[in-house]
Amino acid sequence: MSNRSQEGLKLALLLVLALATMSGCSSRFLEAFALTDDIREDISLEEAQHVAPFRICLPTHLPDEVDPTPWITYHADWGDAAESNVQLRYYDTRDDIAIEIHQRYVPNASTPDSISEQTHRLYARDMLAWKIGWSEALQMMDEVTLNAAKYQDDDTIELWVFEIVEPTSAQMNMITWGNASVIYEVYTQVSTEEAKEIVHSILQMADCGTEMTSTP
Repeated sequence: MSNRSQEGLKLALLLVLALATMSGCSSRFLEAFALTDDIREDISLEEAQHVAPFRICLPTHLPDEVDPTPWITYHADWGDAAESNVQLRYYDTRDDIAIEIHQRYVPNASTPDSISEQTHRLYARDMLAWKIGWSEALQMMDEVTLNAAKYQDDDTIELWVFEIVEPTSAQMNMITWGNASVIYEVYTQVSTEEAKEIVHSILQMADCGTEMTSTP
């Protein structure tokens, strides 16, 4: 089932739950339709790897001012490992978020050859929201200049790099690619060249994204 289909089903079940609650249905009925997303925050790499169906990879290169120990979050829609998404958040010495790496399980993942203008706009929105929050991001969308380019790392993996260049207060970058069974998104507030070095260190790990058997 696609993510969009699952979101539609979730909304339908939420409506069922709301109607059931208003009509005074028993708690047993509500539990039967309960949403069971598996969300785990501030967990160890070992715990995340225990449930994720793919090899989680951490960068071996980080800027000196960034704490190398990430805050790790695991999220699986419906508690289904096939919907696994792992987030690695890195903070700098000022305790600000400097880098966030998303690793989302997608069998036979690959980097798209092209990305539509609509998708560009969605990336711009998500990047802004990561940096300044959703409400401010939606208000600022018309002011954004987003540059996008495709590049190769060591002539093996193709990647897309997106850079918000205007407004200057929102400058940041995001690099995305697909490999093995994972779609990667690396959001950073460091320079684009530094971001590419971080990504390169992930790509050097030969077993990155390979499928594993999770044991929740």
